[in-house]
Amino acid sequence: MEKKATLFEYVYRQLVSDIEQGALRYGDALPSLHDLCDRFRVGIRTIRDVQRALKADGYIVVEERKRAVVAYRPADDADDGRIRALLARREVVADCYRTLELVMPPLFYLAARCCSDEDLFALAQDAKRVDRSGVSEGWRISHASIVLHGLVAKAGNPLFTSCFASLERIGLVPVVPGFESPFASRAVDVDGGLMTWMFSSLLLRDADEVQYRFGCMYRGVAQRVGAYFDALENAYAPAVDIGSFGYAWNAKAGLEFVHGQIARNLVERIVRGEFVDGQLLPSIAELSAQYGVSASTVQKAYGALNVIGVARTVNGLGTRVQLGNATFSERWLEDHSFKRDVGTYVHAAQMMCAVLPAALSRVQGHAEEVASSAERALAVEEGDWAVSKALMTGLIECTEPCALQTILRELNDLLRWGAFLTLFAASRESASALSSLESIALGQARRADDEGFSQSMTAYYRLMLQSVLAFLERAGMIDVDRTIVP
Repeated sequence: MEKKATLFEYVYRQLVSDIEQGALRYGDALPSLHDLCDRFRVGIRTIRDVQRALKADGYIVVEERKRAVVAYRPADDADDGRIRALLARREVVADCYRTLELVMPPLFYLAARCCSDEDLFALAQDAKRVDRSGVSEGWRISHASIVLHGLVAKAGNPLFTSCFASLERIGLVPVVPGFESPFASRAVDVDGGLMTWMFSSLLLRDADEVQYRFGCMYRGVAQRVGAYFDALENAYAPAVDIGSFGYAWNAKAGLEFVHGQIARNLVERIVRGEFVDGQLLPSIAELSAQYGVSASTVQKAYGALNVIGVARTVNGLGTRVQLGNATFSERWLEDHSFKRDVGTYVHAAQMMCAVLPAALSRVQGHAEEVASSAERALAVEEGDWAVSKALMTGLIECTEPCALQTILRELNDLLRWGAFLTLFAASRESASALSSLESIALGQARRADDEGFSQSMTAYYRLMLQSVLAFLERAGMIDVDRTIVP
């Protein structure tokens, strides 16, 4: 279990980091309350509490009916240190731009598939207005970002927006006075406006062209940012050691309760056979110590297992696994926590399907290494889905860039409900096909069959999403028909 952190602490730390590292500079306006709510997936009250804390700590000033403005300004003698700290982030920034090039085009394309022709045309017009604007560089950058986030939001998957914002935040490096901004010139030399050129590929609904044009943009920006770092390195002393700074994406922030994490982890342990049908589960005190949470949190987790029918608690006798009672009841969907968790699972599975081909392209020629890593994982994995979990572990270990590894790892952590859903007959219809695909994929990796391995892995996760969507549709889960399978 991860150490528990409140949403307030998470948002506060992220904004302080942006301010202290120069992504938000002295005099810059913070995003609006609405934009911050969307970015962090929290309520307006949390954002207001964070702004009050930032104001009290001297990071911002707030005036009534105006956006908060950054008030933090480092001492003059700290400027060189801040620039050297920026230089120390060079590899992380480059890594994030490589990840943006790989991950965002397929997400943009999937978002475009969710748009009506009218919606997509309206977004293209917004993009054209950004190209035509003759205002400041800061306005152009922020409004280009707004248009792209507007596109991503059309997919209805909050993980897309969260991931995009986390990568974008690292890539938007502060510009040191006296140096040419890497964002001042166009990233790609094309006729007409760059945003218009990119969005025209979306209007064509051509996946390959979307990948090419948006990929060119991110690659071009990365080259200009690299040249900017070169100029800084020629003018300043070597970079300082800033410790373990790197890309981080907390995909779970704002999407799950702690007791839900524990319930999913217990279900996973039941599915892989650690706890068998009829076995007494650990006591509340034991689980409280094991997960580092309160007794009431464990009680809520056991309550969730009782609701879904995989366990039964009897006062004074403890909680036993009772798989014979596991049935999908409509009253589950009345439980806000469970409904949100299943929705998060669907979003994670959809995003995994979208970004997996990019990750597989990074291990072309290295399938045997993936197989070796998977074999090590299989030595400790148990249960029906051990092979697929081991293969994903191997893929994550062998792929790059590092930010892409982080994204895959976060998505994989959110897929734990998949094991739970396979307990039910509606999902078992495709269980044999999934089992066959994972075995085939492992064999292909062992034989260094890169193409076959990629096809089988992609097919596995697409079938998993399709079967769960069909299952949830039968069970009465709303909005399932709006989820597009990449």
